[in-house]
Amino acid sequence: MEFKFSLLSGINLLTAIFMVVLGMVAWRLSRGRGLALWMFAMGEWSLLECFQLGAVGIPAKVFWSVIEYLGTLYGAVFYLLFALEFTGLERFVTRRNILLLCIVPTLTLLLAATNHWHHLIWADFTAIDNNRIIYHRGIAWVLGVLSYTYLLIGIATAFLGWSIFRYPMEYKMQSILLIIGVLCPWSANFLYLTNLSPLPGWDATPVAFSVTGALFFYNLFKYQFYDIRPVARDMLVEKMPSGILVLDSQNRIVDYNSAALCFNSIAGENCLGNTIDTFFPNWDNMLQGNAASDNRLEITQNQHHLELNISALHDPNGHLVGRLLIIRDITERKQIELERERLLTELQQAQTEVQTLCGLLPICSHCKKIRDDSGEWTRMEAYIQSRSDAVFTHTFCPECLEKHYPGFAPKMPQNPPQQ
Repeated sequence: MEFKFSLLSGINLLTAIFMVVLGMVAWRLSRGRGLALWMFAMGEWSLLECFQLGAVGIPAKVFWSVIEYLGTLYGAVFYLLFALEFTGLERFVTRRNILLLCIVPTLTLLLAATNHWHHLIWADFTAIDNNRIIYHRGIAWVLGVLSYTYLLIGIATAFLGWSIFRYPMEYKMQSILLIIGVLCPWSANFLYLTNLSPLPGWDATPVAFSVTGALFFYNLFKYQFYDIRPVARDMLVEKMPSGILVLDSQNRIVDYNSAALCFNSIAGENCLGNTIDTFFPNWDNMLQGNAASDNRLEITQNQHHLELNISALHDPNGHLVGRLLIIRDITERKQIELERERLLTELQQAQTEVQTLCGLLPICSHCKKIRDDSGEWTRMEAYIQSRSDAVFTHTFCPECLEKHYPGFAPKMPQNPPQQ
């Protein structure tokens, strides 16, 4: 097979390398695989377009075009999977649904490989020069490539557009850049299919994906794309009454909810990407050296009593990758506790005062009765017992025993006579 590569082939080759590199980065940084698979498919498309442009002869070009269809057809499927992952609809990314989505691309690919028998994909070919030919497409191409592929692209783009209106302002820019990145290559593809391109026969769609890649790289590193992706956060995080802060391994805030802003005067647009010191200036002292373990703290900030539950997040290898903070406002509970402690103190003080006799007591000089608060005269024993814990027992002192009951008084030994 003979090749005559041109500048257009070189451009496609560079684009393919760039898309593969981006796919590898996305595979490492993202939790979903749709983005990485989509980038790999676009890299395959661009690489095979490089060989298709460089191949000499229509049969050779058709051969590379058939293999190129792997990226063209399945790329739309991966793009839809990526859109579902990004918008928090992973529940639809099942093995069954993926297999169903791949039915039409697989059948179309088989028809392309056997086109020389039925000409349902390409009816005829017109050579422009050694590098470019024009494909005259058949009915199977209209149904399997044009209609189905653009249907998947339209659905995926609609999901991304939907995310613009669902999520806070910090996430809207991500979705807008994603949509711009998608519209660039498919606009180039539209020009190619309608023969409105300045270079007829050259499909600039894979090259336009370099714009998509650049925007996605910007998303990955500027907005920590996929690390702070809005995974159904409006249904869970945003509606939680407790404040939520998600930190990365460098203690940067990568996600939060509206309730978290109630405990701090910082604005939301100044929160994302900043360190946790923005919220809690004494963060290092709060952890007290337990950075890799869970903590539960109670602090006072901006006239709020806050309870912080700090959970350390580890990867499968046990390395610390971030933290989750749940912030609860316990100001009302603290006020109730303080009020209860105040009432207990007052009750104990009142009980002590009741059980302690103090002040002036009117007492009869003859019978020794005491006049109480109501003016009644009460025996001293009854008065004291009613106002203290003292219990009286009755007996006789030695003087009274000898005076009133001499018969019971013990006999005192007499002094011996002096010598």
